[in-house]
Amino acid sequence: MSTSKKDLLFDLMISLTKSEKRNFRMYAKKIQQSEEVLFLQLFDYLEKQVTYDVNVLLADLKNIQMKQVPNLKRNLYHHILRSLRMLYSQKQTTLQIREFLDYAEILYNKGLYLQAIKILGRAKKIATKSNQHLLQLEINVFESKIQSRHITRSSTEGMTLLMQAAIASSSIIYKETKLANLKLYLQRVFINEGHLKTSSQQEKIKAYFFSQIKNTESSSFTFFEKVYLYQSYYWYYFLLQNFEKCHEYTQPWMQLYKAEKVMIDRDMDMYLRAVHHGLNTSFFIRNVEYLDKQLRAFEKFIKKRKKDFTRIAFIQAHLFYYQAAFNNFFLQDQYQEGLKLIPKVQAFIDTYHHQLDDYKIMILYYKMAACCLGANQAETAINYINQILNESRSTLRDDILIYARILGIWAHYQMENLPAFDYLLNAANRQISQQSRPDQLSRAVLLFFHQLNKTLPADQAPLLKKFQWQLKQLRKDPNENRAFIFLNAERLVEKI
Repeated sequence: MSTSKKDLLFDLMISLTKSEKRNFRMYAKKIQQSEEVLFLQLFDYLEKQVTYDVNVLLADLKNIQMKQVPNLKRNLYHHILRSLRMLYSQKQTTLQIREFLDYAEILYNKGLYLQAIKILGRAKKIATKSNQHLLQLEINVFESKIQSRHITRSSTEGMTLLMQAAIASSSIIYKETKLANLKLYLQRVFINEGHLKTSSQQEKIKAYFFSQIKNTESSSFTFFEKVYLYQSYYWYYFLLQNFEKCHEYTQPWMQLYKAEKVMIDRDMDMYLRAVHHGLNTSFFIRNVEYLDKQLRAFEKFIKKRKKDFTRIAFIQAHLFYYQAAFNNFFLQDQYQEGLKLIPKVQAFIDTYHHQLDDYKIMILYYKMAACCLGANQAETAINYINQILNESRSTLRDDILIYARILGIWAHYQMENLPAFDYLLNAANRQISQQSRPDQLSRAVLLFFHQLNKTLPADQAPLLKKFQWQLKQLRKDPNENRAFIFLNAERLVEKI
């Protein structure tokens, strides 16, 4: 059976808001003939479905044959995108600029090249104001083509400025691309290798990173050069688990957008990521005051700007808010308060799971499990942990699966469910033995549970004291920072 996850058209249909669907119907009525077109009939049918199954579709829509389905779906997909482009062309800057470029192309092909230049001038003003240097270059190239082929009576000064602008745009694009590629490379290193723990790994990435940013003077950078530079520094220090430095570089990144408020509207996604990393790293370094203050400000921002969000911005904003809210509860030991958030988060997942990747969903489940466990609701925590273990084998890093297993062991210990406790402990030990470089905290916690299981309650005090001392030693190791972010091992000792 085809599922919505595998069908491009159905995924697009699910992503549509009520206003977008209404806009599409208005668009479809304008282009259809006297009889109802089949693609609109298909649209009305798919809108009511929970999943997509071509066999059910053919049984329900008798006037559509199997051989028509591929073309109908392709046609509907094309028309939905066209209607969305028309809807957002005046609301989204890049679409507006490209629309002007399209108009200029049409005017030029009709021989109205002076009108084309005028339209390009309007596009150039918008591109300049919104720091869209790639589109600026495209505009300059188009204008240069017109100026070189036709007598436009432009002044020599104007032609010189046009050539200089093209050269400047090319230079800026090169520098922006170089920094964007550096950020992308560092992200890929983390995805492939995780945090770099060995000195040889760290020295290698250090040499590469500083070779890429040498001779750069950020004071002369454009807006996006600065954004990519701060992102690159963030990911460089993230690889090294230097979260203090990570947090430090999120601050100028956010301030860039706050200083140019128009850029928040024109690049909401990047601004939300800056806020997210600022909130996340404040949790990593246990900066309670910053996290609490900025989380409240972020909540106000979401409520104020909610109507201006695109679908992806709405989803990202709420995803980042929920993650930070749980982190804030954890730092302030407010697990009971955190329980009140769980129904909202679950409703969010249920509504937007088609737009959320499995990794993000499983991280939310992990947060909810940790919250339930901290609030002494071990049985509920196990339900979320099972969601992670049963559904995320191919989507989560091995270390996060180990942390989820440890939460499960902790929950079963709270419930005194010893048969399951033994089984899960053995499964976790098997999995951790297959990792190339497991963190020491996970090993220590699993060994502690193993010893705890074999120790009578009356004899547990020396074991707990020894474990507390071991945790203090591990806290001093920078390579264990990430593990302590996921496992609040000190609280585990307090609860036993």
